[in-house]
Amino acid sequence: MDIEEFKAYARRYMSDGELVLTADDISAIEEMSQPYYSDEWILGKNPLCGVSRHCRIEGVGEFQVDIELKGQRVHKINIAGDYFLLSDIDAKLLDRLKGAVYTREALDDAIGDIDVGSIISGLDKSQLLNILIE
Repeated sequence: MDIEEFKAYARRYMSDGELVLTADDISAIEEMSQPYYSDEWILGKNPLCGVSRHCRIEGVGEFQVDIELKGQRVHKINIAGDYFLLSDIDAKLLDRLKGAVYTREALDDAIGDIDVGSIISGLDKSQLLNILIE
């Protein structure tokens, strides 16, 4: 059965008839559906999902970042690699990122005025943000 035959079959055996929408009907439907196009609805209703990023920064090291998102927020985060660690990355950096919205601006705010180079040798805040999010 081709597509036109299927459409005819569906109309004949699977529906009660045809409904023609007016311009007002279409406008009302579009208005009612607007909340479902928002980031809050789309991202907030999603189950956990993961972001995995891998990169190398010359003079600093190799980075493997795994981020678990719940909705649009960072639920869990881990940064592994062959960089030179100077301080407790979990307590001084990663814990601050948990719960942050996964946008560059929100992650930047969560990091705040932390001297990233005092945690990972040679790394600056801008490079860290580039590692975390495109």
